[in-house]
Amino acid sequence: MKYVKMTVVVMFCMLGIASGEGEIRKWTALDGKSVDASFVKEERGYVSLKLANEKTVKIPARKLSAGDKAYIKDITTPKIEHKLPFEFGSTSKAIPLSKNGAITYHMFVPECLKSSQSWPVMFVFDPGGGKPRTLKRYIPGAKRNGWALVVSVQSSNKSKINVEESVFAMVDEVIEKYPIDEKRVYASGHSGGSRTAGLLGEHMKKRAFAGLLANGAGVGYARVYQQSPKSSIYALCGSNCFNRWDMPKSLDKIRCRNKKLVIFPGNHDWASEKYMTEGMTMLTGWFLKDAAKKEMRYRDECIRFAERELKEINTLKESAPGKALIWAQLISELKLPTELSTPVRKELSTLKTNKKALRYLEAEKALDKLMDKHFIVSNHATCFNRADPGATKAALALAEKYADTSLAEVFTRLAKPSTK
Repeated sequence: MKYVKMTVVVMFCMLGIASGEGEIRKWTALDGKSVDASFVKEERGYVSLKLANEKTVKIPARKLSAGDKAYIKDITTPKIEHKLPFEFGSTSKAIPLSKNGAITYHMFVPECLKSSQSWPVMFVFDPGGGKPRTLKRYIPGAKRNGWALVVSVQSSNKSKINVEESVFAMVDEVIEKYPIDEKRVYASGHSGGSRTAGLLGEHMKKRAFAGLLANGAGVGYARVYQQSPKSSIYALCGSNCFNRWDMPKSLDKIRCRNKKLVIFPGNHDWASEKYMTEGMTMLTGWFLKDAAKKEMRYRDECIRFAERELKEINTLKESAPGKALIWAQLISELKLPTELSTPVRKELSTLKTNKKALRYLEAEKALDKLMDKHFIVSNHATCFNRADPGATKAALALAEKYADTSLAEVFTRLAKPSTK
């Protein structure tokens, strides 16, 4: 049984009938016809709407668009208003564990989760010890995807306490204390924090664990931390990070549902907000791709995710058509109603004829092959300040070949030694 230190207010709908005067909005049927009206009630498969002339009409619910159905569900579902000891949309002060006050964490919960029944959560680990500013680079992604964030204060490369025990205790209490969706637990971190995130994934592999957002280090050190075969890994590494050999090697040894390595121009650095947000969004899409096919409770989120990312595609297809194509491919794999899957397929079909988009995907595949062939080594000690002649030659050739893409800088930098 969950122990939740928060006030919950529930407003119940009438038994068997979802009702209540709604706002005047545009309602669209599957045949494209629309009308401006307000919601009255839904009963026995029919939706009653009040027109501007005060007349009430009944429409079969099955004939309404996915957006209309989601709206009805939103306004008729019992509402939950969570109360936290800190403000939604802001990062908390250090919160001690109830069983061990020496172990603390900071937490961020976006406004969009205030009335959500369950929360996806990402646990973050900073090699220098968690602080509120550690979460800043994750907050845009948390707002976009509707995730809570938790950063461990004590977990660090120089921690004097048992990191494993403190991390596992913190994770268990957060899951018990807050309305966490236990199928949507993620972990992330940089450098040694990334390894701690991998360790947590291994610890939870027999439970539901959704995935990792690794940054600047592979999933393990003396050995690879094996993850649940149902989880996903999105890995970020600077082009000149001294772990640029370690990351593809550990990913190569892990068998999981989805995995992707992204190289960005940089050294042994935290990835920027942009890369973090892309990683969190990809992890969301990967989860929904499978979960929405099996559980009805994820269908509405799947629809909202697809609608949101379609808008993102429209903003990207001129400036970054390759990225737009990647998102279109992802949402085309989701379980969506016909009225939404049709525009998704249309967008995907258009982008597949875009030469710049295809060129970017070609360069991305070449980057994957380069990492697999030249940057996976057996001796970790050789990773520091090393520029392999074969890797240098291959990277420079690719930089020239794909000079017309945004990955040209990555290829050029991969030809140079890593930095410590």
